[in-house]
Amino acid sequence: MTTAQPTGPLNKAGLAAAVAKELGISQPEGRRAVDAVLNTITRTLAAGHSVTVTNFGSWHAIQRPERQARNPQTGGSVTVPARQEVRVLISPRLRDLVRAGDPTVSIRKNPSK
Repeated sequence: MTTAQPTGPLNKAGLAAAVAKELGISQPEGRRAVDAVLNTITRTLAAGHSVTVTNFGSWHAIQRPERQARNPQTGGSVTVPARQEVRVLISPRLRDLVRAGDPTVSIRKNPSK
């Protein structure tokens, strides 16, 4: 396994390539792995459940109730329908690792393994 070092901003294709390199698999397999993780998170949130990744963060599906708002153009009242939203919380461990600024860090509890 080779650790993928960041070279700039990362998009989904770059993430898939980095995962493939990290795991020693082909790029199509890396893309499928990234898609599988993202699809699982999306389906879980759409079902109204939370997702927590230790040392990384959590995503929470929250239900926003219907409310009254003001139309800024007319000043009239408008009803905003109820909807489901996602709230993202970053773990303190990830926050500390990012603040340290070391691009070789890992969220694993024992990164030497």
